[in-house]
Amino acid sequence: MNAEREEKRNNVKKNNAIEMYMLRKYIFAAVFIMLLFCFFGVNLYMNGVPIADQVEKAVEYYDRQDREGKNEILYWADLGSSIVSKCEGAVNDNLIFSKELLWLNGFYARLQGKHEINDFKYFKDSEGYMQYAAFYREEDDNVFEYAARVRKLKDSVAANDTKVIYVITPSKYTPGKTKLPAGTPINDPNPVTDELIMNLNRLGIDTLDLRNAGIFDWMTYEDAFFKTDHHWTIPAAFVCANVLNNTLKQRFDIDLDPDGITLDMKNYRVEKYDNVMFGSMGRGSGLGFVDKEPFTAMWPKYECHFDRVSMRNVEGYEEHKYGDFTEALMHTDVFLNKDVYSDSYYSLYLNGLNYYDHIENLDYPDRPKVLYIRDSYFSPVISFLAAGCGEIDAVWSLEDTGLLDIGQVVSGDTYDLIVLETYPYNINDEAFNYFR
Repeated sequence: MNAEREEKRNNVKKNNAIEMYMLRKYIFAAVFIMLLFCFFGVNLYMNGVPIADQVEKAVEYYDRQDREGKNEILYWADLGSSIVSKCEGAVNDNLIFSKELLWLNGFYARLQGKHEINDFKYFKDSEGYMQYAAFYREEDDNVFEYAARVRKLKDSVAANDTKVIYVITPSKYTPGKTKLPAGTPINDPNPVTDELIMNLNRLGIDTLDLRNAGIFDWMTYEDAFFKTDHHWTIPAAFVCANVLNNTLKQRFDIDLDPDGITLDMKNYRVEKYDNVMFGSMGRGSGLGFVDKEPFTAMWPKYECHFDRVSMRNVEGYEEHKYGDFTEALMHTDVFLNKDVYSDSYYSLYLNGLNYYDHIENLDYPDRPKVLYIRDSYFSPVISFLAAGCGEIDAVWSLEDTGLLDIGQVVSGDTYDLIVLETYPYNINDEAFNYFR
């Protein structure tokens, strides 16, 4: 009997313990859900205006597109996807405690000894350089079509004797240079890049593959790329500006440094700034996961004067700059910015990237007129070659706002040279949104 009573008491205690445990779980869940809804409500209240603005912009953009001949269901599906994407962007940009939460997530991953973050969006290689991860890469069946569009562009300007060259920049992942831990799911853009170069050559397009241009004969891998950003460094861009100009001289007899000044390193003051650079990969991972790194800037010591007009955003906002290299082509406000999550020091040259730049050389207006169809990799390159051009138009190859039409830009003016440039990870249909 005593044994039975003792067993019953023990069962009651166990049941009470289980009930208390479950009660604590329910209370925690209720409090967590309540706080989550409060957090959601506060952010919805704060983001109401930005979300409404983004929805309006998405609808306006799609209303501008030519819907004739398009599938109506796909049209509305694209519109819905765009609205969701823009609303998500508005919320992320205005999320309260976003930086603190990002830091905490990155710091927790670092404490765990992880080399990857955000479900393998990024990972650190063996030397601490952030890379794009991918367990598989989908094949692109339209690579030949991309090359064909470049051929159409070349044919459209052939009557003006305009020279056309397609430039591929090196990617941060460089086989033989990037050191990867065993089994790393690297996102390798080289196969699609090789296919594009092959098709361009088959169609008679002059190409410059900077992956094979000997950049590492000039500098080490560590000096060529940032740890926290996908871009190359400013000295690497300077080296490739030299390689490009040498190629232009050999193939087209076009020299964008006729005086031998702008591409001579001795005519620049090279300044290294410690612990200031925090690139796009770092901003996506948080300071808790990776640290800031040095940034090397090149300040020109030669005289030159420019008049530059830039289209800065999707609304068509224009910025006008006038003066020497530093005043007209450089965005020195990056040195005043204390918020590493809003921008990086890479924006020092041509603001990093604008939808459109028009630059006039006030000292030598009769030098070659050049059109660059490019992405952000070429902003410092364009800057270093600017003094050798009489006039420059630079269009973002991924620009798809409806404000510009690259085909019209190409056909609406007469250029001596057109340079098309693509970062390997940007090889997709959006980067070739012309002559479709």
